Formats: sequence, structure tokens, C-alpha cells
Amino acid sequence: MDGFASRPPFAPDKARLLDELRERVRRIEGVGGKDGTAVVPLGLPELDAALPGGGLPLGAVHEVIGPDAVLDSGIATAFSAVLLGKLAAGRGPVLWVARTDDLYAPALGQYGLLPQDVLLVQAAPGRKGETDVLWVLEEALRHPGVGAVLGEVGELDLAASRRLQLAAEAGGVPGVLLRLGPRRLEASAAVTRWRLAPLPTLALEVTRDPILPDLPRLGAVAWRVELLRCRGGRPGLWDLAWLGPGSGPFTGLQGRPALTEAGEPLQRAGQGLGP
Repeated sequence: MDGFASRPPFAPDKARLLDELRERVRRIEGVGGKDGTAVVPLGLPELDAALPGGGLPLGAVHEVIGPDAVLDSGIATAFSAVLLGKLAAGRGPVLWVARTDDLYAPALGQYGLLPQDVLLVQAAPGRKGETDVLWVLEEALRHPGVGAVLGEVGELDLAASRRLQLAAEAGGVPGVLLRLGPRRLEASAAVTRWRLAPLPTLALEVTRDPILPDLPRLGAVAWRVELLRCRGGRPGLWDLAWLGPGSGPFTGLQGRPALTEAGEPLQRAGQGLGP
């Protein structure tokens, strides 16, 4: 009995084994790049805890879905710019493949993405333009000199998204698929899928001006952000505010889990969760 009692507990070994298995799975799935560990924390603990390895994986494709209303499409563009700024930091220039001509590059600096670091590619209108966007994305994702890639895409089937994900894994370059306007949500090989909804700026206390609290803080933007799916992570719903590139790690990002009027998390209440 003395010998049995003196044996070291196996819990640490079990925890280490589970961590090794998770890392092997991430490598097999291509999450986090070739070594399975390359991730970028977004700077908000509640958000990072839902992501595989505690951050947004590099060498992977991420999908951002905007509201159906065209007038609200800017919120998804802004959120995508924030993600790109984090993903590309210190890695190289950003390639932005646009389907429209309404991107105002100087405004990207407000979201931590310097205009001089952005290479803008304008696709032709119509069906040919959609094909060109996918071709440019795939080529850029395989190029190690690119920091991050964004493509404005419409309909995207599973086969096309899988080609892009494989290209990102091969090149180690992160990509963002920005989907604006009405669309069908097909099955996707993207590692994460985000959906954005507008949120009144004053909905979060942190967005109030410290001197005039009845007014929104200048430059503040608020979103309701839903992580619909995340390979190796878990879905969630948050109310987030971006306060500018100099006011915090991901954000100026500040936020909280989204709540019902009764103060319960929306995930627990079964509201707001998508496919």
C-alpha cells in the first residue's frame, strides 16, 4: 500500500497527452500552419478561448459574412480589416481582391491596416470577375511573401473553399473570404466562419465618450459577432467594440458575451446561433 500511495498522480501525464493529441489533430487538419501551433491571439480572452490554440490560425482561410442589407455591408468590411491587420502584422503586405470599386483605402488605417501595406486588385464585373477573384486568391495564398489575403466573394461551393484552404496550408498565408449581400451559406472548408450584425455604438459602455457619456466615442464601432463554426474551437456570440488601433491589442477591441434582455448569454438561451 505504501508503494501504491507513493506513486505520482497520472493527471499531469494525461493532460500532456491530451495536449499532444490536440496538436497532432491540428497539424493533420492544417489548422495553425504546418506546425499546428501558428496562431494570432485577438487580445480578448473570452474570444481567444473559443479559438483553437488561443488565437486565429495562420495558414488557414477564415470566412466573414456581412448582413444581407447592402447599406450594412461596411461593418463586415471593417471587421475583416481588423482581422487582416492582426494576421499580417510583421509578415508582409496585404493583398485585397475586390469585386467592387467602393473600397476607401485611407479609412483602413482606422482599423489597424495601413493603406501603404495594402495591394488592391480590382476584379472585372460579372461572372468572369468571380472566377478571377478565386484564381488570384489561390495563387496569393501559396506565396510566402504575402502577409495575408482578402477576397470579396459571392457564392462559394465546398470544392472551391477546399482549394483555397489547401493553398493557405501550403503557403502558410492566412486568408479572409469577405461575403457581402444576400447569399446562401454552403458547406465550407474555412477554418472559421464569422457572421456580423450591426450594434448601436452606445450598446456597450466602453464605446461612450468619457467626457460626454451620452455621445459615442469618436471613431468607435460596435458589432454583434457570431462565430458560427470553428474547426478545433467552439462557436460563440459576442458584442464587440473597436476603439481604434492604438487603444488595445485586438481592439481597441473590447467586448463581452452577448446577453439577452434578462442578462443570460444568448448561446445558453438558444438565440442567435446560425448554421
